[in-house]
Amino acid sequence: AAAAAVALWVTDPLMSSVGGRAQILIRLADGRVVGIDGATQAPMRLGAPAGIGHGYQTAPVPGAPAALAEMLDEYGSWSWGDVLQPAIRLAEEGFTVKSDVHDALRTYEDRLTLYPGTRAHFFKADGGPYTEGDTLVQPALAATLRTLAKEGVTALYKGSLARRITREMERNAGLVTADDLVQYQVLEGPVVEGSYRGHTIVARGGNCDGASVIEMLQILEGFDLAGYDITDPEYVHLLAQTLYLGNADEYVPDWIQVSKAHADRRRLEIDLSRAWPTPVRRDGLEGDTNHLSVVDAHGNAVSITQSIGPNFGSKVASEELGFFFAYSYDMNDDPVPLQREKTSQSPTMILDEDGPFLVIGSAGSSRIPGSIVRAAVNVIDHGMSLQEALAARRW
Repeated sequence: AAAAAVALWVTDPLMSSVGGRAQILIRLADGRVVGIDGATQAPMRLGAPAGIGHGYQTAPVPGAPAALAEMLDEYGSWSWGDVLQPAIRLAEEGFTVKSDVHDALRTYEDRLTLYPGTRAHFFKADGGPYTEGDTLVQPALAATLRTLAKEGVTALYKGSLARRITREMERNAGLVTADDLVQYQVLEGPVVEGSYRGHTIVARGGNCDGASVIEMLQILEGFDLAGYDITDPEYVHLLAQTLYLGNADEYVPDWIQVSKAHADRRRLEIDLSRAWPTPVRRDGLEGDTNHLSVVDAHGNAVSITQSIGPNFGSKVASEELGFFFAYSYDMNDDPVPLQREKTSQSPTMILDEDGPFLVIGSAGSSRIPGSIVRAAVNVIDHGMSLQEALAARRW
């Protein structure tokens, strides 16, 4: 799981990075369930909101490397150095650029090319973006990963990489200091629990949105979903209103959201006779993530969601280190020192009496909880395979 997550720092620069955030849910073969909070964190010294949606002033302290190292230290079987080797090879030898990377480079080209590091690492010598089918080699990132493999994750927070980050921030009016990096700590990630049609649901709570996943499923438990065709307009209407209610409760305390009584109350508000007016987002920011799920031969299961904010995070790739700094929505709009902002990331597992039944999560920013719910319902209520459930039409 850790090796795959680190490899995504290389091959999925839109959505994950050494400079990013990670939320982790683990169920061990002995039945223990634990969460790890690797959120990015705002620095201590903050001024006015950055307000422009990109740049060094929107870059927080990285959390993903510390979170993955913590997972390995506590529960892993590989060494940190071994975990990094596949990613190092990918960075040194290159990977084939897919259409999503090319399209995003084109879409955000005006902002990405403002920053010398981004131009150097993600655009060609003639100034154009890498195109689909090109091989993207990342020697600076490979060197960074080699340093992490040799010196450990402390290099990023207290060692040679930390010093280089600090110097770059100072040169470019960034806000992250050496003190911010030194004081960063991985936190225990709260785990919330609920149930759906005889299955136990466990998900990441706290600053994650797993409680919304549980609320939505427990609302839907009161309906005979198996009796609907998934293309039935009434079925679509029912799910849409349920997802609306769960998303609206995002900031309700977890213990309320996951209670059956709360689901019973919210279920009464669903009205199949009329549509509700819903706001349409027009802020232009595309929040996104990536997700991976792994179950090993011993029955240990891991669900990991990573993000750097909108595509390419802050749009700033470190000149020396070759990775994108994440973007903090709060630092851009409403900065709070040491803030770990609320996220839609929702690593989730659905368990039966034998253990993990579904180990899931999703990309898609605010669409994450609803995507997880629809996948779970497709499997449990409509008898789809997991592949069919994930490939089914969404709206």
